[in-house]
Amino acid sequence: MSPVSAITHVLAVALGVWGGLSLIDRVAPDLPDPDTAAAVESPAEVDGDDPDSLLGPGPLAAALGQLSGQIAAGDGIVSLELRPESLDAETGGGGVGLAPGDVPPEAPQRIADAIAAERGRVTLDDINFMLLRDGAAGPEWYVQLELAIDPPRTYVAPLDGSSAAPGG
Repeated sequence: MSPVSAITHVLAVALGVWGGLSLIDRVAPDLPDPDTAAAVESPAEVDGDDPDSLLGPGPLAAALGQLSGQIAAGDGIVSLELRPESLDAETGGGGVGLAPGDVPPEAPQRIADAIAAERGRVTLDDINFMLLRDGAAGPEWYVQLELAIDPPRTYVAPLDGSSAAPGG
């Protein structure tokens, strides 16, 4: 009986295990660390009216696309905090329960326009932050204007940003 057959089988098994372990890094997705919050940061300090501000429809759409890749399968947005330079999301089950693709990127501009129609000149530059949260009638935006703005400084708006009302 020749040892070549046994050696060939051992080498084949070793090569198969090594090949499988090498290949798994290429085909397995990198899952987000459960202790890391889903977030997107602007590469530079920006104001609300800047072209790179995450309050603008284009940059917000791109940030929501990046956020989508950070959320585990089956999870949704529990709450989302949006500032000109950052987007931070709490994800999991419950809360708002939306996928990033369900958040309209035009909402911040629509909300700023709705506030301006009610009280005069208000732009994206006047928004301190926006918080997408679960409201009585469904997902709603809580909007906090800069402190330098005369009251009212807090507004509530529906998910699509079609209107805004003072309050919080």
